[in-house]
Amino acid sequence: MVSAASQQAVLYVDLLGFGAMTLNSEDLPFRVPPYEVGNWQEDYGAGSQFWSEKSPVSYHLFVFHRKIEGLLHRAARQGDLRAMLFSDGAFVVMPSLERLAVLSGDIMRVCLLNRLPVRMGLAVGTFQPVKFGAETIGDTGIYTSLFYGTGVVRAHYAESDKKTKGMRILVHPSAIATLPGDFDGFKSSPFERIKYRFAPLSARSEPASHEFEYLYRHNPPSWKHPGIDNSHLEDQKLWDAVVRMKTRAPSDSKVQVHYDETLLAINRMRLAVGRPAFALEDISAQDSRG
Repeated sequence: MVSAASQQAVLYVDLLGFGAMTLNSEDLPFRVPPYEVGNWQEDYGAGSQFWSEKSPVSYHLFVFHRKIEGLLHRAARQGDLRAMLFSDGAFVVMPSLERLAVLSGDIMRVCLLNRLPVRMGLAVGTFQPVKFGAETIGDTGIYTSLFYGTGVVRAHYAESDKKTKGMRILVHPSAIATLPGDFDGFKSSPFERIKYRFAPLSARSEPASHEFEYLYRHNPPSWKHPGIDNSHLEDQKLWDAVVRMKTRAPSDSKVQVHYDETLLAINRMRLAVGRPAFALEDISAQDSRG
């Protein structure tokens, strides 16, 4: 069980632009086939043969939660975790920074491939659960989710910095402080799986809410687990998904900068492992295909 007293790794996930989507949406329902909503019909007794009607906003929110829940169920088989999902955000708590960092990369890739723009903050600190509950009396409902801690504040603080744009996993100094002092230390530590994935940011905020980001590109299998290296195909899928989101997003420069910075980040991740960068001038050609 995740201990409340000890230092924990904490991840904050934010669905970008959901507030603006809610305010600007006409909320007109559209029909969704069963295969696009997983087991939602079975969960609520509608039967898999039926289509459902959902508003664009609720469908967007539903997919966000469904994808995160799926990854959480899989991660829970490997060890303890706590997760608090709410509206357009989520907190995930684990004893292991290594496991949570790997999970954060999985969440980012799955969300981008499903055209969900997210950003995250990763930190280490305390986590204190206080009360979780749901009470229904007639038409009255009281839903309680009370928790706090230095890890919670630091993860939110890292994600909330306004100077670093794009769909990124921003790492609070508290997480960096728990890593080995040099990269050679990773080889004999629990962090072997994530060595070389913490990249320093050139532009640091003052005061520093984060100095590093976690590279979420899917790396090829390691020598311990040999297999087919399809990482270049995964890169292309991520790139194409972000390009499609960029094309369909509002043309406001304050919105477009998040997609531009995400594409630049993906190229930096490729260059870091010796792969060539995708050509930014090819975006218009990819737009026409999507």
